[in-house]
Amino acid sequence: MFLPMVIIDYKNQLSRITRIAKESYLYKQLLEQYGNNIWKTWGVVNTLIGKTRNKTAITDSFVINGQKETCPGQILNDFCKYFTNVGKTPGENIPDSKKHCSEYMNTKANTNSIYFTATSSEEMLKKTNNGCDSTNSILLL
Repeated sequence: MFLPMVIIDYKNQLSRITRIAKESYLYKQLLEQYGNNIWKTWGVVNTLIGKTRNKTAITDSFVINGQKETCPGQILNDFCKYFTNVGKTPGENIPDSKKHCSEYMNTKANTNSIYFTATSSEEMLKKTNNGCDSTNSILLL
């Protein structure tokens, strides 16, 4: 029972000392080394909070159909071909359905009629927001 308490106490002291050392190091780095350079100061702050940018160079070549391509025009054309066919190609592999779309609906709808509920002028006056065409509903009365 005594050993676990010693280990916990040691771990707590080590954590406290590590935190103090880290704060001291960062304080020195921020104020003494980068005190006059706001960009480097923010760089250290962003590193501390884990917000760093990995600036990687943009590649000037791509492997297309097993061959390395460096011509920007050809790369552009191949990207265009890929992205224009990205939905079309898998869509062609989907078999046609034998059912009509209405067969998937739970209820039979009457496609030959439409119904609007009646609206009173009082109901329109209660509505204060504008419609999708930004026309105030009061102007419609």
